Amino acid sequence: MRTEAENYPVSVVRRVLPTGSAETDCQIRLTVSGYGVMSDRSGFSLLQPGTAVIIRGDENPQINLLTETVFLDFYFARDIQSLMQTVEPRFGEQNIRVIPPSALEEMIRLGEEIRSERQQCKPGYQLAVLEKILAAERLLCRNGRPRTAQEMRLAAVLQFMSENYSRDITLADLTDLAGASISHFRRNFRRILGIAPIEFLLNLRLLQAEKRLLETDLTIAEIAAGTGFNDANYFSRIFTRRKGCPPHKWRQTARKS
Repeated sequence: MRTEAENYPVSVVRRVLPTGSAETDCQIRLTVSGYGVMSDRSGFSLLQPGTAVIIRGDENPQINLLTETVFLDFYFARDIQSLMQTVEPRFGEQNIRVIPPSALEEMIRLGEEIRSERQQCKPGYQLAVLEKILAAERLLCRNGRPRTAQEMRLAAVLQFMSENYSRDITLADLTDLAGASISHFRRNFRRILGIAPIEFLLNLRLLQAEKRLLETDLTIAEIAAGTGFNDANYFSRIFTRRKGCPPHKWRQTARKS
C-alpha cells in the first residue's frame, strides 16, 4: 500500500472525486460532502457527510461513489499509527465512525491546520502536527458513533440501485431490500439523503446516460434503453428539463469542450 506519509509522519489530502469506483490508500478517509457505499468483509457501509473510515494496513475496502464526493484523507507513518493505538486502544478496533456536523467542521479545521503547519515548517511544527492529529483521533473516539443497522441496510439499497439502474426497479423492490414499510423507507431515505428514493434513482440513470452520451456513439434510443428509460421520448424530455437542451445537443456541446 502506497502512503502519502513516507517522507513525513502525517499528511492530509483533500480530494474531489467523481461518481464511480474510488481507490483508497489512506488510513482515515473522512467524507466531507457527497454520498457513496463502501463494501468490505463486514458488509456495506453508507458514506455520508461525517463518515470516517478507519482503514488498517491489511484492508482494501471497495468504494462506489454515487455522487461527486469530497474526502479529507489522513495518512500516517507506522510509528504514528502505533502511537494512536497505544493512546486509544479502541482506535485500532474501529472501522466506521460517524460524527455530527459540528465535529465534522472541527475535523476539517484540524486537517487544514495540519496542512498549513507542514507547508510553513515553523519551529516546533512536528509537535503541532502530532498534537492536532491526536485531537482528531479524540474527536472520532468521543464524538463519533458506530454505523447503525439502518444505515447498513440503506447502503445495501443504494448499492443495489447502482448495480441495477438499467432494470425496472420499483419502490416495493427497494423497501423489500431495506426490510421496512414504504412510508418508513421513504421518510428515512429523505432524512439521510435529502431526496426521495425514486428521484435518487432517476439521478443515477441520468448520470449514466451522460457518460454514454459522452463516451460512446450509441443512439439516443439505445442509451435510454440501457439506462432504465423504457421510452426514448420520456428520456429526452427529462434530460432536457434537467440540462436545458436535448440529449443530442448536449452530446455535441460536451464533446467540443
